[in-house]
Amino acid sequence: MHGKCPISVVTDGDRAMGKAISLVMPTAVHRLCSWHLERNVQTNVGDSGFTQAFTHCMLTYMTESEFETQWLKAIETFGVQQNEWVKLMYCKRKLWAETFLRNTFFGGLRSTQRSESINSFLNRFLHRRLKLYEFMNRIDKAMSRLRNNEMKDDFDTINEHPVLVTHLLQLEKHAAEVYTRNTFAWVRDEIKSEAKLSILNCVDDMDSVTYTFKKFSVGDKTWNVSVMKAMNQHHIPETLILQRWTKNAKDVSELDSSSTVTAPDVMQLARSASLQMIY
Repeated sequence: MHGKCPISVVTDGDRAMGKAISLVMPTAVHRLCSWHLERNVQTNVGDSGFTQAFTHCMLTYMTESEFETQWLKAIETFGVQQNEWVKLMYCKRKLWAETFLRNTFFGGLRSTQRSESINSFLNRFLHRRLKLYEFMNRIDKAMSRLRNNEMKDDFDTINEHPVLVTHLLQLEKHAAEVYTRNTFAWVRDEIKSEAKLSILNCVDDMDSVTYTFKKFSVGDKTWNVSVMKAMNQHHIPETLILQRWTKNAKDVSELDSSSTVTAPDVMQLARSASLQMIY
């Protein structure tokens, strides 16, 4: 990593990993996986009502005083003041509550589900009693399935055109042209949520423009959409578009979205992937 320490790290709470992170990457902000926490709260408390309250405290943007109020209300309502796990989680609140982590960049990640999903996927092909040559064959099949699925997603992204449904059609159209299908779905949700925001004030001091919003609890990027609307922009600024989110994230000529010609091998792989999904 060229001697650079990551800004943030998300783990499942493993003690050895936590200790290693503090030693090797002391400046990185450590976050506990929200998915594992939701499982653990149900296991250690066993009350669905408290699980919901805990999740609210974990994921909701609020001030520290609001967090303390909500936490105290939750533990008193469900009578878990003496629960050891609950006490431990309160001591570790700066590792999982959005209140204390909101100023750190996590790239939208709150859990380790991506790696967990890969583990789950590989478990379909592997088990501990495999011989080495069997292991290699199974891994090859698993990788082939992943590549075929990815090729199908690329094919669908290039050849499918979503129906525009939001109140900001020009922005939505540009997002559909730029982003992959999955990313576009997320961006479209943010565009829809923009209607829940209203700009109270706008201060232009030559070098920058400062907007004040009435509400800031509808999404991490919704305010960006609201500012674009206020500035009458019909395209998403390039500075807000990461290359890895776009249709052109890969430098592969046959997947160039500007071309209307689809290479025969891409068609064949996409059809193969579709058949594998069925059978």
